Amino acid sequence: SYHYAQAKSEPEGERLEIEVDQNSVIDFVNSGRENKILLGEKAFSLLENFGIPVVSSGFVKSLDEALDVAHSLGYPVVCKVSSEQILHKTETKAVVLDIESDEELTGAYSRLDELLKNVSDQAGKILVQKQISGHELLLGLKRDPNFGMVVVCGQGGIYTEVYRDITRSIVPVSIKESHDMLESLQIYPILRGVRGRKGVDLNLLSDMICRMSALGEHASGLREADINPLIVNEDGCWAVDARFLWA
Repeated sequence: SYHYAQAKSEPEGERLEIEVDQNSVIDFVNSGRENKILLGEKAFSLLENFGIPVVSSGFVKSLDEALDVAHSLGYPVVCKVSSEQILHKTETKAVVLDIESDEELTGAYSRLDELLKNVSDQAGKILVQKQISGHELLLGLKRDPNFGMVVVCGQGGIYTEVYRDITRSIVPVSIKESHDMLESLQIYPILRGVRGRKGVDLNLLSDMICRMSALGEHASGLREADINPLIVNEDGCWAVDARFLWA
């Protein structure tokens, strides 16, 4: 259910102050509106513009570039396809995890490069990312016909639609409301820390929700967006995959 039963004009409590490069945001939004979608480097750059961290990555067009990025990041790495033709990477086997060596990366790159050729996406790239572990969350936006832009947060990863542990709040979202959203999740006790296991930085997660809310206010015409997963652990949080869709 939505955090409020009716639309609001102002959030309840103090809002997070966020500075953004307005010109860059306008450029990204115009690109998204023209193409109806924003993925890859532009999607990551838009997130970073709002202070949402992105996992260390490199978009590559050759095996040599992939190896250079992997050596720079250090193994283990993840290798995945970045293409408008392939939005569900797990189902299409467009992502390879736990790559520990040049040999494994060479095999993964070859298979993913063939996948890109099969969908005839000349603009598609292969993404090499530092592999990090932690809780997988979903953080996104969705334009509701009745309430307008809504922030969505909850259980992420490949089981998002299985567990359906999701909370929503109407934009703009205050700091207090973002904490309320987190506390309403079934996974909240795990995020807070249970049975001697250290929890995550809940203030940082609250901050990410507020930043996504701000993005929703600035991104004119945006229909929906999602970071899935947003990986969070005791050291921080990082967007691993992101997409933005316009009407």
